Parts: sequence; structure tokens; C-alpha cells
Amino acid sequence: MSASLLLVDDDPALLEALPITLTLRVPSVQIETCPSPVVALELIRAGRYDTLITDLRMPQMDGATLAEEIRKVRDDIPVLLITGAADRELASRALHAGAFDFLLKPFDRDVIAASVRAALEWHRLKKKLSHHQLLYAGLSVRYQDLTRAYHEHDHSPSPRVRNPETRTLLERSHRTVERSFERIARSLVRMESRIRLCEYLLARQAEHVADLREQARRRALTRLFPC
Repeated sequence: MSASLLLVDDDPALLEALPITLTLRVPSVQIETCPSPVVALELIRAGRYDTLITDLRMPQMDGATLAEEIRKVRDDIPVLLITGAADRELASRALHAGAFDFLLKPFDRDVIAASVRAALEWHRLKKKLSHHQLLYAGLSVRYQDLTRAYHEHDHSPSPRVRNPETRTLLERSHRTVERSFERIARSLVRMESRIRLCEYLLARQAEHVADLREQARRRALTRLFPC
């Protein structure tokens, strides 16, 4: 399944040239362009894109502000900012405010492609992590429900009655219920093991997502302030 990218810039020449560069180096991504950051924010709110590239300097709304607004509604969207050498300090502040990476002018095509691939991979893992967190939450709720039902069950023997047929029926029903709760108890043990495994996998995935984010931040800072 291809990923989707939105390119935002008020420069028509860049909107035409950069998609060609990216398509040649990252063929799995589908690119759409938008000249207005205000319109781009509405498109992102509609949930249509996996990542975004935006110029830092634009009328109506600068790229740093756009990145901040996007984080308020979609914190799973990595934002890459296009910036020039004169904007290093502003770019640095935007990076610490949540931008994923920076693309410095003049462009290095291989660097752009690598940054886009990293952003898309981060988005994929972030989305996968969110999905697993939802599954884990549902599993935990189900486990709690079963545990509560199991402990609330009356394990006392069947009541004594004079009618033999009624007593037999009650004893048979009681045994059936007991077997059902024995199966529930076994299910609880298996579910508890699955929950522990989910907790471990979620922790590893969260670490991986955080590592990717930190690697991108360090690469961006290195490009902004080379030694």
C-alpha cells in the first residue's frame, strides 16, 4: 500500500519540481501539492495524509506554526520543514517544538529522499503502535470482565431439594456452570500471558518510535549547525 504525502509551498516552481525528485527516489509515495498552509491544515484534519513537507517561510501562516497546529489534531503526522541557511535559529526552535526534520536549501536529493523515508517509517510505526494500544486496551477490559464474573460466581453446591428429578437437573446444571467457569479460568491464564506479551511488545515499539524520532532530530540539528 502506497503512502501519501502533502507538499505545501507558495512557490509554484518548487511544487512542480520537488514531486518529480521524490517520485524518482521514493516511488512508493503518492504526492499531492497545496499552495496554501490554511487549506493544507484542513486537508490534514480530514486525515488524508501520512506526512507533510512545508516551506518555513510562507504568507498567511509560516511552516513552524503549521507544524504546531497539525500536532494539535494529528500527532502521528511527521512534518518536514523546508528552510534556508538564514532561518537556522527559527528552524531550530521549530524542531524543538515538534517538527520531524528539515530540508535545507539548496537541496540534496538523496538527503530529501532519506528524510521522507524516515518520516514515513516513523508514521507507519506510530500508527501500528496506536493500533496495538487499542487492541491491548480491549483485551484488558475483556480480562477484567471475565475476572469479575469468575469471582462473582457462586461456587456453593447445588441446593438440596426433595424432588429427585429437580435435584438431578440442578446438579447437572451446576456441573455445567462449573465446567464453564473452569474454561473461563483457563482462558484468564492464557489472556494474562497475552497481556504480558502485549505490554512487552508495546514497550519495544514505543522505544523504536522514540528512537526514530530522536535520530531524525539529531540529523536535523547536525545539518542546521554542522561542526
